[in-house]
Amino acid sequence: MKPTRGAQVKLEDLMGAIGDPGRYQIGIYVLLCLNYMPVAFNHLGMVFFGAIPTHHCKIGADRLALPLNESIPIKVVKGHNVVDSCNMYVNGSSSVEACTDGWQYATYPGNPPESTIATEWDLVCDDKYKTPLATTLYFIGVMIGAVVYGALGDWIGRKKTLLFCLAKYFIFGIGLHFVKNYVQFTVVRVFIGTAMQGIQTSSYVLFAEMFLPKYRTYVGTLYEPFWAVGVMWLALIAWLLKDWRWIQLALVLPTVLTISYYWIIPESLRWLLLKNRHEQAQSQIRTACKFNKIPYPDIDTRNVVLPGIQTQESKTYTPFDLVRTPVIRRNALISFYVWFSVSCVYYGLSLSTSSWKGNKYLIFGLSGLGELPAYLLAVYILHRFGRKWPLCVYLTVAGVGCILSVTLPITTRATYVKASAMLTSRCCLEMGDAENYRFPALVKAAKNMLMVHGISIPKRKRSDVDRSVGHWGDADPERKDSGIRKHAL
Repeated sequence: MKPTRGAQVKLEDLMGAIGDPGRYQIGIYVLLCLNYMPVAFNHLGMVFFGAIPTHHCKIGADRLALPLNESIPIKVVKGHNVVDSCNMYVNGSSSVEACTDGWQYATYPGNPPESTIATEWDLVCDDKYKTPLATTLYFIGVMIGAVVYGALGDWIGRKKTLLFCLAKYFIFGIGLHFVKNYVQFTVVRVFIGTAMQGIQTSSYVLFAEMFLPKYRTYVGTLYEPFWAVGVMWLALIAWLLKDWRWIQLALVLPTVLTISYYWIIPESLRWLLLKNRHEQAQSQIRTACKFNKIPYPDIDTRNVVLPGIQTQESKTYTPFDLVRTPVIRRNALISFYVWFSVSCVYYGLSLSTSSWKGNKYLIFGLSGLGELPAYLLAVYILHRFGRKWPLCVYLTVAGVGCILSVTLPITTRATYVKASAMLTSRCCLEMGDAENYRFPALVKAAKNMLMVHGISIPKRKRSDVDRSVGHWGDADPERKDSGIRKHAL
């Protein structure tokens, strides 16, 4: 249908007339997807920022010539002799005391010493809890950002919110390189967490509102590979630099290029029309038509009908509407639980990578590489089979993988099986997240609130949670034809 001046026109018809989609929409989509890479950097950066190398009490110069076991107790852990990390002998006697002169961290021949917040500020032994605490506080920042910047995007616009969050990330990201202590590090990371959720939410809403509904399933899934690329890039930079300060600086500096977004990225056409900013909307339509090399549609934007808006102007929705009716309440609660499970297990597995046996840089990078085909496969499965049953399968397989990873014996052969099971679980969880992500953005905020509590769940509990959600998913109806899906974006 070609829009004509003077007649009422649906927003979808107008969007189709300026590109279905055109190279303009695709180019903007790619630029917005690039914003997902710094989200991966910061959500998972503590894998390398907070890694704790093998360590033991620092020995005085008068005892360096003695065998290590005369200064440091040797413990038996799971059948292996292990140097005590937190205690030392008192003046050569059999009595032990906590480390008094700091710690000695392991280095590897041919490699520069690894610098993390744990080695710089001795976040080990009694202070070991501070590293996961910093992660939890970061995700509290993410939770705050989900609430604040979602509302701000509706108030001042998606583009302004995105630009503000990108600038905020750049400023605090540079500042993180120069912090002097743990408290400063944690506070700055909280502010970065708020910015990350603003970037993620604003980018997602911008490109979702730019495409016709028939394409949103694909654009809502195909941006996920940029997360996987971010995971691989983080592993590469961490391997090359091995110093958390320079890793942070190398990851944040490219953000300066997003200054160009001020001129390139358009505001949401839907938001402009909703706010009656018709001159800006017409200017944006002209730009899209110019890039797509198609004629400007003969239409008055004042005659555009926004789905679900004009007919319900007096209705204001709140988060309580998610639990007001039985069907929506059931769907919302199931989605809350699914996202809780996915967040607990995915971030639990990802953030524990530094404690795995083997090369953590290689393992982390391969996990990102494995996620790439998983995302592409998820697109096909989503189109072919819908979301309900694939989601159940993904989460059940992930649960089985987690169970294997904690029940297999500690042997050389089992180590590879355990690693494969954990990587498979991560891929399945990301495929499940890609399929469940398109539920309304308001529910999305709950994922980030719940994510905060998922970080410190023990590994054995992760497998229980993920296995159970595979069965809970059976109760989740196929939403592809429901009204809430039609108006979710």
